[in-house]
Amino acid sequence: MSWVDYVQAAGYLYSAISGYSQGKAQSKLDAANALANSQAIAEAGRMNARSYLMMGAINAQLGMAGAAAENTRLRAINEENAKVRSFMGDYEGMLLDNEALLVMGAADVDLKQLGRRHAEALGDIIVDQASSGAIINQDTPGDVIESVQHQQEMEKFVIRRGADVQIAKLKDAAAMSRYTGNQEANNILFEGRLFEQSNIVNAALKGYGLNAQANIDASSVLYNSTVQASQTYTTGMQHSNQSSYAGTSAFWNGIFGAGSSLASSYVDSKKEKDGGSLLSESNS
Repeated sequence: MSWVDYVQAAGYLYSAISGYSQGKAQSKLDAANALANSQAIAEAGRMNARSYLMMGAINAQLGMAGAAAENTRLRAINEENAKVRSFMGDYEGMLLDNEALLVMGAADVDLKQLGRRHAEALGDIIVDQASSGAIINQDTPGDVIESVQHQQEMEKFVIRRGADVQIAKLKDAAAMSRYTGNQEANNILFEGRLFEQSNIVNAALKGYGLNAQANIDASSVLYNSTVQASQTYTTGMQHSNQSSYAGTSAFWNGIFGAGSSLASSYVDSKKEKDGGSLLSESNS
């Protein structure tokens, strides 16, 4: 064999070693890329999942804060309305009390006027009796004076009774006005508190729904990113295995090429050597 044959074989060996090295290097690079890409996808999925959870919690808290602010505003309005209604009840009661005082004053005036009228009537009777020659308190019939006095007491009773009944009604109406005003004021506050509690409950339920949806979205993102990361890693490792296989194939092809080249050269040189020996023997 000549040096050309060895050079050719060495070329095959170099190709084998070079192909093997390149295949292994590419295989490691593909594996590293597969791992890095899959980790990046998984981390991106975790970040997105955390974002969904964070936004769900923030929106729920904002909903609760909004409900609390709305309740504060409504509470101030309800308290003011309750004060106004209570004041109106007291004011109407005060007007009725004043009206009762007016009735009482009017009754006193009527009684005084009644007293004057009866005094005048009794004086007229006494004058009439005196002009007829009767002696006052002696000859004047007692039943006449008694009848006049009885009539006066009856009229006084009617005036007092009417005034008392009217005053009692007015005082009852005043008390009812104050009671109604206080009751309606309390109802305004009570219904306001119920509405506030309803707002808080609705905000809490809405927040629960937002958090639940955020958990669902986060779980979905995590699942999809995990699947994508797994597929990316699997595909990358397949490329790594293919590169490794290609390097191994190149190595063995180079080895086979070098061996084949040396074997072929050896056979050719052997044939040439054997042919030369036979020719020398023939010439002899």
